[in-house]
Amino acid sequence: RYDALFARGDGAAQLKAMQAKEGFSRTVMVAPSGLAGEILVWAEDGEGVIGHLYTAPPFRRQGVARYLLDLARRYFLDAGLQTSRMDVWQRLLPACRAASAAGFRPVQNLKEYAAIDIDWEE
Repeated sequence: RYDALFARGDGAAQLKAMQAKEGFSRTVMVAPSGLAGEILVWAEDGEGVIGHLYTAPPFRRQGVARYLLDLARRYFLDAGLQTSRMDVWQRLLPACRAASAAGFRPVQNLKEYAAIDIDWEE
């Protein structure tokens, strides 16, 4: 799904890297008609990380993202993590709204481009 969404070919490698992280968990919501949503989370530097949140188009604006974010919050609390973070592209307004509704607030603006590798050493 990641490769199709972002026109990349490294989704499987990224998933494998995420799976190796401490406390990795993947939750998939499925409806009779197919995938409704998915969230990938892990722990990093003493805080929970939401690495990927997706809601399938037919299920958007129906509480799927909010439910998945609530599950992530409970997962982090059960793991003893008091804070969490997620990176959201500013241009994805629905994702920004979902993060805000779940209690996340903007802390830092970063510039990254999905299909471009940037060598920070240059």
